[in-house]
Amino acid sequence: MKLTHLFTGTALTLSATFASIPAQALDADLYLAAASTIRKVPAMSLTVHKKIQAAQEAIADKDYPRAQAVLNETLRLTRINDYEKAVVWQLKAMIAFSENDSPATIEAYETILNYRDSIPEALEINILFGLAQLYHSQGDTRQAAEYANKTVYRMPTLSQAQSRFLAELYYLTRDFAKAEKHIEVAINAGQAYGGGGVKEVWYKMLLSSQWEQGHQLEAKKTALALISRWPEQKYCQILAGMMMEMRNTDEQMTLDEVRTNQAACADVTTTSPVENLYLDFQVAFEKARSTQAAKAQPAETDAKAKQPRRGQKDYLPVVRVQPQFPAKALRDGITDARVLISLDIEKDGSVNSRSIRILESNPAGYFEDSVKRAASKFKYKPEIVDGKAQRVEGVKYTFTFKVED
Repeated sequence: MKLTHLFTGTALTLSATFASIPAQALDADLYLAAASTIRKVPAMSLTVHKKIQAAQEAIADKDYPRAQAVLNETLRLTRINDYEKAVVWQLKAMIAFSENDSPATIEAYETILNYRDSIPEALEINILFGLAQLYHSQGDTRQAAEYANKTVYRMPTLSQAQSRFLAELYYLTRDFAKAEKHIEVAINAGQAYGGGGVKEVWYKMLLSSQWEQGHQLEAKKTALALISRWPEQKYCQILAGMMMEMRNTDEQMTLDEVRTNQAACADVTTTSPVENLYLDFQVAFEKARSTQAAKAQPAETDAKAKQPRRGQKDYLPVVRVQPQFPAKALRDGITDARVLISLDIEKDGSVNSRSIRILESNPAGYFEDSVKRAASKFKYKPEIVDGKAQRVEGVKYTFTFKVED
């Protein structure tokens, strides 16, 4: 994650420096707009000011131990107000981020929020948004969304970059309504400048978000727009999959219609579920995050730690297909069953149908074929190790059947 520094002078006794908010969280228009709500910020004493200057000089020289020593000494002063403490912790955040220490950066920002009544509201908003991005970069999308929710309603306007970030965050947390809202803002902003800045992934997120909410007609329009801009077979396959589900028609009939009506889809031969878009996005996000983490941390020395998990019962599919209850079992009066299987997951998250093994089946001889057919259509979130998708073997899954009275 790139870091941009924001230096703002305060119209008080002495100027103070606030810095170190992640790049997308910084927006000059946002800062100026938020600054319209003015808080009474305490003045900085001459003693604290001199120490802050000394710490800044040490940071400029990249002498972080010296800077930390000065800042810690400042915090131990008996007469230091909350505004001055906030400035100290802001500089601590700068140091932590420069050292690629995201947990320490988060701790510093969250400490600043303890003094929110003594800092400009614009800075508080930027810090909240920055925390959302920091938690997001750490893979904690739940906490990131909590901070985003505390921030968005206080921001009078959003830049395109901010809308993109929020769309991605809400999409990953499966808050598809909010994701759709923010990605539409980003797309409209891009189209306002001739459309050159509109990204393919934005349309994919929009399509997936609409479909997940059951907005099928809107999703179809987005799919057609996607094919118009990026005429690739994978999008033709998704369109065909959508139409087949919407109309409950067989695959061949749907493919014939798509090939006839969409010139770009003349060669499409199979369908694909819309859910694959969400899975692809997850893979890309995890790959980028793990690559960033690998750059920030020492090389792994334990080879076992790099192995993908095998045979884990908690590795659950993100796309599941419900198996049919066999008619033979109903005729024989069977109302309950349990089947345990193992399977191998390919790098793209699909199941290798030949790998499916029945480990336990109670009662035996009824449900095995139905279970195998259903499991072969499962889709998993791919396992990412060192930025690369891995094949995972021996993953277990339990099917349970019960006929209600």
